[in-house]
Amino acid sequence: MTARLKIRAAVLISLVVVMLASLYVLELRGKVETTETVTSEIADAFLGLERAIGYSGLIHYFKNAVLRPNEPVYLDLGAQAYATAIAEMARVQTLLLQAELTLDASEIRTTIDAYGHALDAIRAAHAAGTAIADVDRLVRIDDTGAQSALISLHREIDGLLHLRQRAAAQLLSIGLTALFLLICSLITAIIYLGWQRERKLLLTYERQRVELAQEKAHAEAIGTLLTRLETANKEQAEFTYAMSHDLKSPSNTIRMLIDELAEMETLTPEGREMLADMRATNQRMCRLVDDVLRYSQIVDTPMTVETVDLTALIKEVKADLASEIAQSRATVSTSALPTLMGNQMQLRMLFQNLISNAVKFRAPDRRPLIEITSERAPDGLQIVIADNGIGIPETFRDRVFGLFQRLNAQSAYDGTGLGLTICQRVMSNHQGRITIGPGIDGGTAFAMTFPETLL
Repeated sequence: MTARLKIRAAVLISLVVVMLASLYVLELRGKVETTETVTSEIADAFLGLERAIGYSGLIHYFKNAVLRPNEPVYLDLGAQAYATAIAEMARVQTLLLQAELTLDASEIRTTIDAYGHALDAIRAAHAAGTAIADVDRLVRIDDTGAQSALISLHREIDGLLHLRQRAAAQLLSIGLTALFLLICSLITAIIYLGWQRERKLLLTYERQRVELAQEKAHAEAIGTLLTRLETANKEQAEFTYAMSHDLKSPSNTIRMLIDELAEMETLTPEGREMLADMRATNQRMCRLVDDVLRYSQIVDTPMTVETVDLTALIKEVKADLASEIAQSRATVSTSALPTLMGNQMQLRMLFQNLISNAVKFRAPDRRPLIEITSERAPDGLQIVIADNGIGIPETFRDRVFGLFQRLNAQSAYDGTGLGLTICQRVMSNHQGRITIGPGIDGGTAFAMTFPETLL
């Protein structure tokens, strides 16, 4: 694990710890508030208990009931004060249980019950006509212990609740301090991560700046090389065109001289045979010069694009090759072909070369069959010219597109070795590709794929 990942993990852990600490602090705060609430309720309950049994409550009414036999209302008020005191005592005991405080309040409860029961004795004594002094001696209750127990219980409860409040406050203070320290650590880690990220971005920016500078230098160097290459290609094309053009005149002159020599009556049969060989050689040289001229024009001349009707174009090519097709008794079938954007002259050369080759490289034991089809491909339009000729072995299918490459002897099949090179160049000019596959009955199939942009 890298240092950066470790820091991120630490930050995540810190976040979790901060969340847990926050929950703990909230819980402590709740406990403190609960303790304060319980303390307030217990204090209020003790105050109510003291009022119920003090000199404004049960004891007050008890003494008046003794001293005023002609006013029985004090007996009723005393009974009510007794019931109130019992209720307040129960409330105090309930709050003590909730606060988990175990304190002995039995003496207070016993004294309250004694006052409550003595009210019945007072009522009976007054009804019997007993003297007030005798009644007072009869029902006198020693509540000194209960008062001391009440004061002591009050102090104990105050002390315990104070200790609990203090402990809860200390825990809350410790929790808040720890939470503050964790938040400070988290902020420090986040700041450090931000600094690390900024530093990485600066390094990335500097590296990209250097790479862009290098790429710019490379692009300038490549641009210079491309300019030189274009100049060299142009000069080579011009040179090739000039040489091919200059070679045509001597070839035509040689053809004229051969024709004149052939008209001489003094030639021997051996001489006429030699002239025939010379004529055939000169014709091959003329075809070669024509093919070189066409190739140089394709390489050097800027391509103009127009709408080309492929069905009409194939029809014209078949008309130009009518003599060869008839002589070989070939069948050329064409499906419906679409129109596309391209160079009319170059596409004409493409299809003429391929159909001419299909007729030329026919199998000797069967009539030539040539099928021209088209279909939509995932990346454009594919046109296939398939034949049942002699075929091209798979190992030589890439080689045949090279300059002056031939797979058969000149004596078997005439040609210059530039036809398929021209076809490949035409497809390259149209941003397409040409491939070779198996044809009909072991023949050859040339598949030409034109891009979607030309459709």
